[in-house]
Amino acid sequence: MVKEQFYVKGIDVRKSQKTGDEFYVVVTDKGDLSCFEQDIMKKLDPCMRKTIEVEVVAAGKYKNIRDFYNVVENAQAKEEAKDQEKGGDFNGNLSEKAKTISVLTSYAKDIFVSEGYTGTIEGAADKVLLAYKLISANI
Repeated sequence: MVKEQFYVKGIDVRKSQKTGDEFYVVVTDKGDLSCFEQDIMKKLDPCMRKTIEVEVVAAGKYKNIRDFYNVVENAQAKEEAKDQEKGGDFNGNLSEKAKTISVLTSYAKDIFVSEGYTGTIEGAADKVLLAYKLISANI
């Protein structure tokens, strides 16, 4: 038996072909899990789109949930933090890092334009390199 964390994507209620009893198939980020115990199934109901900590037993090619420990609250906050670090949240609000990159990119572009384009590839490459150095130094 192994204690693991899974992000619940969905829960499917099925009936056993042998007994006719209902059981859950929990669709997670790490594959499907089965649950046959009624008390654990009741605890799983409110866990859609949440990370749970459960005890799992491998039975052949299947994994069965044998015990439910808790809903992991910090996991969702970590996912939201990753999203914000990537550039913002779903409302279009930019993270501080994304704002800094935007300002520095604009500043580098202004330097590139104000210095004047010489018309040669070497001159343009020098300006692009300068802009890149300015941006990377402050990220």
